[in-house]
Amino acid sequence: MSIKTGPRVLLVGGQKGGGGGLLERLLGARSEGEGGQEGGLVILDKIQPPSPDINCITTRVSPVYPLCPHPPHHDRHITNKLLQEGTWQINTLALLIKALRHFPSSTLVDGGGHVGVFSLAVAGAGAGAVVAVEPVWASAVKLHAGAAMGGVADKVTVVHHALTHRRGHAKLKYKPGNLGGTSVIEVTPAEADVLRASRPLDLVTSVTLDDLAPLINTSVILLKLDVEGWECRVVMGGKRLLTSHYVPYIFMEWAVMANNRHKYHAPCRPHHLTDMVRWLVGKGYQPHISKSGVQLNPAKVDDWRASDIYWRHQAAPHLH
Repeated sequence: MSIKTGPRVLLVGGQKGGGGGLLERLLGARSEGEGGQEGGLVILDKIQPPSPDINCITTRVSPVYPLCPHPPHHDRHITNKLLQEGTWQINTLALLIKALRHFPSSTLVDGGGHVGVFSLAVAGAGAGAVVAVEPVWASAVKLHAGAAMGGVADKVTVVHHALTHRRGHAKLKYKPGNLGGTSVIEVTPAEADVLRASRPLDLVTSVTLDDLAPLINTSVILLKLDVEGWECRVVMGGKRLLTSHYVPYIFMEWAVMANNRHKYHAPCRPHHLTDMVRWLVGKGYQPHISKSGVQLNPAKVDDWRASDIYWRHQAAPHLH
């Protein structure tokens, strides 16, 4: 399922996306140089109004803010939770808002922005800026609409790419009735050509955290990653950004990555996880369970039992 209407896109670092069809502009963003910066980043135009047929709700968290979920039959887990309780992953959301109070006017980098549960809350709570990376066009459009409705479109940059550890092409892997669980699979240039001809809406280009640097104008970054098992690769592909800026907290979905790590095609295999943990610990980070705040032992990563975790830099205040 894809929404084909919505705001136009721009190529940051490349040419403005004005002519041609939407699909051509998206897929053409990489055509000027493999792995290079020439094509720029594909973002949604902030000043373009959202599609008028998008339905939105008001959340039931304080402060309230508008959010535009998918129809329940397309995104049963997140949408039903939003409709029933007015929020999603309230523990992580509360921690993000608390982190923002410690570091006001910082930039939130929201990897896996979906429809903007975290991006729009943080933007409305006083963040200096939000950079939300979302590979599913239908979700990116709804995030854009929520930002416009909430009056924070000037703060929120919606980047239409997959976030991985390197530039390239990726195929969207949908889960029936669960758009929030959409994952990506790397494909070769030849496979990308086949997809472009047969199922073009399933093809996205991937970028790294380091590629987002031109969009960030603050020295402090709050990082949230929910990228369906790619979290450890995203961190290791963003070392420059994570060392050139102060990142006091890294919020991370853990369960999908950990549960799939022994599968042959998993993006984060056990050695990738070990590399990430060692690197973060070496940079002064300590892992905690998001729900309870319990500190985890980096030497026993195989024993971690948590749905979501966060990494706190040793110089940052505790969140629990």
